Parts: sequence; C-alpha cells; structure tokens
Amino acid sequence: MHVLLSREDDYHKAIEKGIKEQFIGNEKRHRRPRFKRSGDLQMEWSNEDDTSEKDNPLYAKRAKVHLAFGKGYVAGMDMRQQRKDNEYMESLLSIRRQAERERTIPASQNAEELNRQLVETIHKRQMEKDETASVRSGAGHGSHWSEKELKDMTQRDWRIMKEDFEIRVQGAKQINPLRFWSEAAVHPAILRAIETLGFKEPTPIQRQAIPIELKGMDMIGIAKTGSGKTCAFVVPMLQYVIQAPIETRLQSKEQGPLAVVMAPTRELAKQIRDDAEKLAQFCVDERLAQSRSPRIRIACMVGGESIVEQSSFLSNGCDILIGTPGRLLDCLERHFVVLNQTNYIVLDEADRMIDEGFEESVNAVMDAMGSTLKSEEEEDIEKAAEGVASLTNMYRTTIMFSATMPPKVEAIAKRYMRCPVQVTIGTPSGTTKVDIKQIINMVRESDKPSMLLKIIRNNETPAIVFCNRKETVDTVTRSLHDSGHRTVALRGGIQQSRREEALEDFRRGVYDIMVATNVAARGLDIKGVKLVVNYDMPDSLELYIHRIGRTGRAGATGLAVSLVTEKDSALFPDLVEYLKKEKQQIPIDLERHKVVREASQLSKMADTQDEGGTMEFKMI
Repeated sequence: MHVLLSREDDYHKAIEKGIKEQFIGNEKRHRRPRFKRSGDLQMEWSNEDDTSEKDNPLYAKRAKVHLAFGKGYVAGMDMRQQRKDNEYMESLLSIRRQAERERTIPASQNAEELNRQLVETIHKRQMEKDETASVRSGAGHGSHWSEKELKDMTQRDWRIMKEDFEIRVQGAKQINPLRFWSEAAVHPAILRAIETLGFKEPTPIQRQAIPIELKGMDMIGIAKTGSGKTCAFVVPMLQYVIQAPIETRLQSKEQGPLAVVMAPTRELAKQIRDDAEKLAQFCVDERLAQSRSPRIRIACMVGGESIVEQSSFLSNGCDILIGTPGRLLDCLERHFVVLNQTNYIVLDEADRMIDEGFEESVNAVMDAMGSTLKSEEEEDIEKAAEGVASLTNMYRTTIMFSATMPPKVEAIAKRYMRCPVQVTIGTPSGTTKVDIKQIINMVRESDKPSMLLKIIRNNETPAIVFCNRKETVDTVTRSLHDSGHRTVALRGGIQQSRREEALEDFRRGVYDIMVATNVAARGLDIKGVKLVVNYDMPDSLELYIHRIGRTGRAGATGLAVSLVTEKDSALFPDLVEYLKKEKQQIPIDLERHKVVREASQLSKMADTQDEGGTMEFKMI
C-alpha cells in the first residue's frame, strides 16, 4: 500500500514538472564567468618609459662589435638583419681601394697603422651619417615647400603648392609639379637659355605641364591667356629632340621631323617659331656637324609665303616643324615632307583651329604620322612608364592647348589621345581674370567714331581696336592717324611680310594703337597692352572673351571697352549672363533690353518644363 502511494506521488510530481517545463521553461544554471587571459604580454612599463638611452651616455653611444672584421655574427640575433646593418667590411674595402688609388697613405706604413686609420675613418663617417639622419628627421616640419629640399617634400607639401598656384590635375596625380627651373630634368643648354631670357620662376602651367610632358603622357592644358603656354610645350619638345639618337636626327631629311606643332594662324605659328629658337639657342650637338647644322633646325610652314622656298628649307631636314594645318597638309600632299618619325605633336589653340574650319586638315595631318599610339588602358600606360625616362621614345605624345572643349575638339582628343591628363590653371575655361575691367557703352552706329576718339584720349596706350571688316579697319586707322595717333592696321589682304612688320613695330612701341580684325584676337602674345576697344562687337561670346584677353595678361591689369549697338542684339543674352558671372557693371539699357527679357523668360519656361515634365495648357 505504501509503495503504491509513493509511486502515485512520483507520478504527480512528474506531471507537475512537465507542466512547469512546458509553460515556464527549464531552470537556468548560473555559471561562474570565465576571464580569458590576453595573449599579449602585459607589462607595467612601456617603451616610452625607458630612459636609459637618454640618461646613460655609454648606452647612448654603444660601440658596435665587428666580429671577424665584419664577417662574424652575434648569437641570438637575426643574421640577415646583421648583414644588412653591418657595413664595416664593405666600408673598409672601399676606403682601402680609394686610398690605394689616390695614394694618400704612404706605402711605408705598416698594416696596423693603416687599419687604425681606416677604422677611425669609418667611425667618423658613421657619426656624420647619424648626425645627418638626426637633422633630417627633424627638418622640414613647419617649413614652407619652397624652403625644403626636394627629398623632404611630403604629399601635403605638393597639395599646398598646387593650391598656391591654382593647379588642378585630372589623372596622373603622382606626377608632381616643378618647383624651380634648377630641378627640371632637362638639358643644361635649355636651362641656360631660360636663364638668359630672364625666366626666373616657372609659371603655373609650366610647373605642372613640363613634368607631365617630359614623362611622355598625353595632356590637355587649359590656362589663362599670357600664362606661358608656349614655353610649357617647347621645353619638353626640345628635350625630346636633344636626347633622341643621332641616327634619328640625321634621318630627318628622308623620314621627316621629330616634332610637329600646329597653330590656327600664321602670326601665332611664327611667334611659336621665334620662341622655340630662343629657347634652343644653346642646343648644339657637334656630332651632327659633318652632315648638317649642329643646331636644332626649326622650320615654319604657313600660308601667304612661297611654298617652294619653305620646302627648300625642309629638303635639308628639320627637327621641329611648326605651321598651320592647311599649309602642312598641302606640303604632305605635294610630298614636300613626310611624318614617318614624328613622335611629338602639339595642337595649340585647338578650338580656334576648329572654328577656322581646319578640322579635316588636322585629322589628315595626324593620320599621316607613322608613330604608334599608346594603349587605351590607363593601367597599361602606367606600367609602360615604369622604369623609363619618357614614353615619347616608344609612343606618340600628343599635347593639346584649348580654351574651351567643344564637341569637335573632344572628338579629336578621343581619337588621337590616350588617357590624357587634364591640367587646369586658375578659373575654369570660359571665364576671364578679375583684373580686366569691362565697360559696355550702348551707342548709335553714327556715334562710334567720336566715342572711339574720346576713349583713346582718356585712357592709356598701347591699345588694340577690333573691327569686323577690312574696310572698317582702314577707315578707323585713317581717322585715328588724322587725329595725331600713331596707328597701324593688321588685317587680312595685307602681304604677310607687311603684317609681320606691323606687328613687330607695335610690339616695339613704334605705334601706340593697332586696329585689327579677329586675326589678332587669339594666341598673339603682345605684352603691355593697356586697352582693348571693341569698335564692332564679335558674333560670339567666345570671341569676345578672347578679344578682351589681349589685355590684363600675366597678372597685369587691363581695360576693355565695347561699343554696342542694336545690331548686336543676338549677343545680348549671353553677354549679360557673362557680365553677371564676372561681377561687371551692366548698363540698364542692356540689362532691360527686350531680347534679354525674352531670353530670360524662355530659360525659366525651359527650367519649369525640365522640373515638372511636359507642360499642360488648359483652356479657361
């Protein structure tokens, strides 16, 4: 009976336990937490607390043990590290060899005395090395990048330098800019010419463009007017010619020039030729004297001159060929020149060449070159650039300078350039510098002559007056000349020799005023122009920007005055928008002109349509 009761109790307890486990859950066991011991050895002292090297002079200058004259090893230490740190034997042998060559130690001295002197010399050199390392480790902190040694420059210093000169680079960011002319990796003859010409420091575009071009990378340069772009591509081009094999230069008569420069106008092409000759004035290689001139031969092919005379110069071979696209293509078609070994090509004022209708000529000249283009993959280009001084020795290097990048210019760049590096200096393209004051005068056509005389009388010269037609140039030139001003005309239809003479006389100050068509609007570097007058407004805003860019060059201040009439109304909307962006004063008559207001309304409607989709017109 007792056994039955105990079993029944166990049964009820089991049922009760099962119900608790089902609804409450099992009881949790409380385990004692385990503390894992860290694998790192915890010490009471840190390495910074070790003052033995500071307080104990014997410990600070511990003598190095040179077992077996530098051939032995200390037990318990890495043997490879000991071999790396131990320069005793190598220094001993090098000093002994130097002493034997220079015979600075008499042969009568015994070996012990010789070894003693050698050991003292080694210790002295080691102390000097330690002192130099100590000074170098603390040098440069807080110093300006211009005060540091080149080897002490950090990435932060390079960034600060680019910010100082408003240099922006897209691609090939590892190519650092040029700090001083003395650090340029070019021939001493080029540096001598730079010093002779008085170029004390590189301009911003020269600082960044020259190292990139010396490496042989394709480049697109966008910089302000008067910023030294010509020197930026001529210096690397001369370096490429100088370091080229003699056989290549001797073959220029049969295989063509090593470098080609294309420019949109005759005047700009000749100006580039003159600048290149000045920079190459000391570049002489006597190894060429037996076959041709030892100097760098530079040819210029432009229209308006006898192509026979120009081709006769080419018949003797040239290293650098400069010209306009039309004349270069004419020479190629007549077989006066070939471009089989041309590896360096420069397109100066590329957008202007397209505007002048030279697109087909540029493409034809580029296609006539026998050089090899680089790979289209950036990784392949960087890999090929490793371990070589310049890629120009193997592939074509294409340099392009352009104020703007219209679609046709982009198409040329995409077709002939490989992973180009874009270098932008200062403000983006399409803007001018703030040191050009722009004045807009709304006048009647009949009031222009008297207004021009008033502007010239009240402002400084030299000045350039721009007109749209040849007849207007002649009329304005006569009017200014009759008023007592020294005036010269520069326009199409004048013989090339007279145009060059007029331009040179204006540069030298023989004339105070030059009246010109758009032939002088771009590319020509005329220093010291104080005033630009738009007697006739141009057809486009781009040409207006380039016209006024003849003044205020290279940091100087300038004044641009424009005489605007109702005939120029097509330009008003773009002109007003541009003047607002440049923070220039806008006449009320121009800002409230009907054409400007209509263009503003159309722009707002277009913006509304872009934001809200298709516009709906509902009947009321």
